[in-house]
Amino acid sequence: MPSKGQDSDKLAQDGQIRYQFFTPKNCKEVAMLIFDGTYRLERDEDPGIKPVHACAWRVKVIDFSLSGASVYAYIRPYALLAVRKQGGIFKTSCAESLGKRICRDFNLRVDKVLWVEVFADLPKSLYVAVFTPRHKGEEVNYSISWRPIIENEQRAIDFWNEWE
Repeated sequence: MPSKGQDSDKLAQDGQIRYQFFTPKNCKEVAMLIFDGTYRLERDEDPGIKPVHACAWRVKVIDFSLSGASVYAYIRPYALLAVRKQGGIFKTSCAESLGKRICRDFNLRVDKVLWVEVFADLPKSLYVAVFTPRHKGEEVNYSISWRPIIENEQRAIDFWNEWE
């Protein structure tokens, strides 16, 4: 297995979706990086004008479910890390803006995702989204509140928490 910072074997590639196995240093557990790329919230413009993004986030989606072992035992099966890129016109989180789209794109259930974000005004802190379902007929929307990341969650994502 590759060490931190090295590329691993690519199992499949579909557009920007890359599947890679990683074994964190000094750890026998395995997790898989499903995606490492950019998601943009597009802004509506006048016809004929080049589209401008309202906000963009660097997003990493990690699959912990492969490990089935102690390091990730009390963590949700998936983690999503999001860091907002420079620019954009809205002060919003990735979860609020693109959460449904990202979960749909990767076939994730929100209750199975540890959603972690870094906010521009608090760049050294990580926060976890707490999704509360709001049912309206058959449609389900979520309200989102934020809490600081706890130690075991921090340890689980440390390997992927590098943003070049």
